[in-house]
Amino acid sequence: MADRRTSDAVFERLDAEVIRAGLCTHCGACIGLSGGALVARHTARGPLPAPASGRAAALDPIAYEVCPGRGVNYPAAYDFVFGRQPDNWLIGPYRRVYVGYAGDPVIRRAGASGGVITQTLVYLLEQGQIDGAVVLQQGHPNPWTATPVIGRTPEAVIAASQSVYVPSPVNTILPEMADFDGRLAYVGLPDQVAALRRLQQLGYPGACKVDYVLGPYVGTMMYLGAIESFLRAHGVRSLAEVVELRYRAGAWPGYLQIKLRSGRVLRAEKFYYNYLIPFYITQSTLLSVDFTNELTDISVGDAWHPRYEAMGTGHSVVVARTAKGEALLDAMQAQGCVALDEIPVDEALAMHGHMIDFKKRGAFIRIGWRRALGRRAPDYGYRPRRIPLARRLVEVVIAGLFWACGTWPARRAVEWVPLRVIGPLFDTLRKTWKRASRPTKRAGLRDVSFVLTPAKKEATPMTEAGFIARVREEIGHLRRADWSFADVGAHWDATEDYDEINEHTYSYFRRFTDGLRLSDVAPGSHVLDFCARTGNGVAYFYQNGKVGSAVCADVSAKMGEICAQRVRAAGLEDFTWVQVLDYDFPFETATFDAVLCFETVEHFPEPERIVSELGRVIKPGGVMVLTTPNVLWEPVHALAAILNLHHSEGPHRFIRYGRLLSMVKAAGFEIERVETTVLIPGGPGWLVRLGERIEAATRRWLMPLLGLRRVIVARRR
Repeated sequence: MADRRTSDAVFERLDAEVIRAGLCTHCGACIGLSGGALVARHTARGPLPAPASGRAAALDPIAYEVCPGRGVNYPAAYDFVFGRQPDNWLIGPYRRVYVGYAGDPVIRRAGASGGVITQTLVYLLEQGQIDGAVVLQQGHPNPWTATPVIGRTPEAVIAASQSVYVPSPVNTILPEMADFDGRLAYVGLPDQVAALRRLQQLGYPGACKVDYVLGPYVGTMMYLGAIESFLRAHGVRSLAEVVELRYRAGAWPGYLQIKLRSGRVLRAEKFYYNYLIPFYITQSTLLSVDFTNELTDISVGDAWHPRYEAMGTGHSVVVARTAKGEALLDAMQAQGCVALDEIPVDEALAMHGHMIDFKKRGAFIRIGWRRALGRRAPDYGYRPRRIPLARRLVEVVIAGLFWACGTWPARRAVEWVPLRVIGPLFDTLRKTWKRASRPTKRAGLRDVSFVLTPAKKEATPMTEAGFIARVREEIGHLRRADWSFADVGAHWDATEDYDEINEHTYSYFRRFTDGLRLSDVAPGSHVLDFCARTGNGVAYFYQNGKVGSAVCADVSAKMGEICAQRVRAAGLEDFTWVQVLDYDFPFETATFDAVLCFETVEHFPEPERIVSELGRVIKPGGVMVLTTPNVLWEPVHALAAILNLHHSEGPHRFIRYGRLLSMVKAAGFEIERVETTVLIPGGPGWLVRLGERIEAATRRWLMPLLGLRRVIVARRR
C-alpha cells in the first residue's frame, strides 16, 4: 500500500508540475512506463497523459525522473552519450557534418528530404545489425494520427517514411521494446530521444536494446487543430472525412496532401501550409532548445541552401555525432547506399540560422519570461551567457504575433482567407521578416557563449516566490524605513547573477568610463573602492594607470571573494579587501589619495554618514568619484527586477539630487564636476549611439532631468 501511495504521488507530481503547467512535450514516456495506467487523451493542447480508469494512476518513479517536460540536463546527457561537452553548443557534439541523400532513388523520393534516415534503417536491417526499428507510421489508428511501430523489414520501414508535423507520443511503445527479442534502432524527436537516453542511463531494459539512435532536426510543430483549421477553410467540418494525410507528399520539398472520402484531394505547398504555424504552434516547440537533435548518433535535416534547392531533389544535412554513427555512414558510403559530401560546420549552421537562433536564444528568452511570471519552466543545465537587448526586443515582436494569432478570433478569421491568398502572403511575409530580422537574429549568434547552470531548486508557487512575490519584495524595499549593514550584506551575498547580468551591460560599465573621464585621479594613487562589489571599478582604474595600491571595502563577504580574485587577476598585487560592518570605517583618517564609490551610498539608510566617513579617510586634496542613480529611474530598476531582467537592488533608497550635493559638501568636499549620464541604458548599437549623441547635445538641460546616473567628482578641502 505504501508503494501504491508513492506511485500515485508520482503522477500527481507530474500532473501538477508538467501536464497542467503546460510543459508536456507529448513524448509518451510516462504512458509507456505506466503499465496501462495512463493513456494519451487527445486535447486542443496535443495528446496528454491521463489515467485510464479516470482515477489517480499508479506510476513508477522513473516516469518522473525521465520526463523531458521538466527539462533535460544536456551537459550531463552529453557526458553520458558522448563522454564530453560540445565544441559548438549551437549544433551539439559532432564528429563530422555532411550534405547528402539516400543512394536508392525510391527511398530518396519517399523521404521528407534526402531519405537518409530511412536508408540507414534499411541498411542496418539488411546487414543484420538490428532486428527492428522504432519508427512513427502515419495513418494509424486514424488517417490523421500516427502510431509508433517496430518495423522488422525494409518494407515496413519504408512505409513509415515522411515527416509528421503534429505531436505523436513515440515512447508509448516502450513496453513493446522491452518485450522485443533482438536489437533495435530508434527514431525520435529531441525530447523523445532525451527520455530514451535517460532510460538507457537508468538501465531500463527496452531502452538498453537500442544500438542506434537517429532523429530529424525539429524546428516548429503544430497541434492537430492546424489540420482541422485547414479542413474548415476548405469547407470540411470533420476529421472523419479524411481517408489519407501526408505532410510532405510529392517531390521535395513536398506539399500537404489530404484525401477525402468524397474523392476530393486538398493540397498546399509546404511553405504555404506553414501559414498556420503562428496560429497552432505547440508550447513544447517554443520551449525546446534542441533543434538539431543533439543526443542522437546521427541527426538529419533539410539542406536549405540555394545550391541544393535549385536541384529540385531532396538533400539532407547529416550530422555524425558518435564514433559508431560516423563508422556506419562511412560503411554506407563505401557501398553506395548514401552519397555524402563533408561540409564545414559553419555551412551547416548557416542553412538553419534563423531556427537555431529561435532555439538557442529565443527559447531561453521565453523560458526567462515564464520564470519572471512565476510559472514553471524547463531547466536544461545551461544557458547563453548574454542575450543582447536588441534580440530580446525581436522576441517581443515574435511573442506578440504568436499570442495574437493563437486567440480564437484570429484562428477563425484566417479560415475565411482563401489559401491562394493566405499561402503566398504568408510566404512573402516570412521571407520579408527573415530578411529584416536577419541582422539582429544572426548578429553574434555564432559567437554566443554558453554557461552551465547549477541545479535549480524545485519551483515554488507564484504566491511564494514568483511574480507576485517579487512585486511585494520590491515594494517592500521601497517602503522600508530602516535596515542594517547586515541586511545589505545578506542581499548581495544572495545575488548569484551580478556579473552575469552586468558583464556586457552598456549602462553598467558607463559608471567606470564616465568616472574616469570626468576625474583627474593622480596616477599610482592609493585608492579606496567602497562597496566595490566584484572589483570591476578599481580594476578599470588600475588598467588605466590610476591605481598603485588599493583597498576594496564591502559589506558582502561573497562579493569580496570574487573581488579579490578579479583584482589580482587584473595584475594589481598591492591590494587588500576589508569587510565593513557599520558606519565607523576601520581606516585611519587621511589614508587614501582617492576614493571610488560607484552606486553605493543609496544602499544605506543614513547615506550622509557614509559620505562623511569617506571624507574622513581621504587625504586633503584627494579626489572622490561618486555615482548614484537618478531618483526618477527608481520605478525602472524595480520593474527590471520584477520581470527578472536584472538583479534586485535590495534594501536601498535613491537619493534626491539636492540632498546628494549637500551631503558631499557637508563631508568637507568641494564639488568640481557634476554630470548626469546615460539616456539609453542598452539596446541595438544604433540606438545606443543615438542616445550618446542626444546626451552630448543636451548635457546641460535635458540630461540632468532624464539621465540614468549622477556622476560627482569632488576634491577634499
